[in-house]
Amino acid sequence: MVERIRRELLASVPLTLVLAAALGVGLIHLLVDLLDQRAALSLEALMVALVHLVAPLAVTLLWICCCAPLRVGEASRPHPHGAHWELASGMATAAVCTTLLIPYFLGAAMLAGALATSVPDPLRQLPPLLALLTPQAMVKAALHGAGLAAVSAWLCARQGRRCRQRPEELPHRIAAATVEAILAILALEALLAILMPPNLPPIG
Repeated sequence: MVERIRRELLASVPLTLVLAAALGVGLIHLLVDLLDQRAALSLEALMVALVHLVAPLAVTLLWICCCAPLRVGEASRPHPHGAHWELASGMATAAVCTTLLIPYFLGAAMLAGALATSVPDPLRQLPPLLALLTPQAMVKAALHGAGLAAVSAWLCARQGRRCRQRPEELPHRIAAATVEAILAILALEALLAILMPPNLPPIG
């Protein structure tokens, strides 16, 4: 289990850092325009958006892109400890992996966002924002991402088991699992937003 988490982190972290940095730069430019060039306030809004809205979904989608093919391939072969253990272990490791990806994502996005602002010495703007990373906010984000990742891992396992008797279908099952997981996660996010709108802290 630990080895699988390590392997999936190694596969996911590079893409997470690159895309988080690109997202941080894009969002900070958008927020600076919306908030009338107030860079410090824009960084605070960026942190709130990342923690409460963006990070759980983003790390889950990144995990799917990086790890779904491997998960489907593993599920296409019988597990020595049985199907139930295989499914439980797979869902748990996916949840842990996405939880560990969240700090990488937040760090890269905020660093890139700070460097993209026009304020002098932008890195000094970051320490005061750490107060926004309350334990409640981080636990909520971690549980949110973990739940989405567990669903994704279950869908990958289901697709993988379908080709145990027909290994030639593995490429098709990998593609199907990736698309199915992405669509399912987006649908779940939309449903959650409707049923439980996010309660964002005040900015400024």
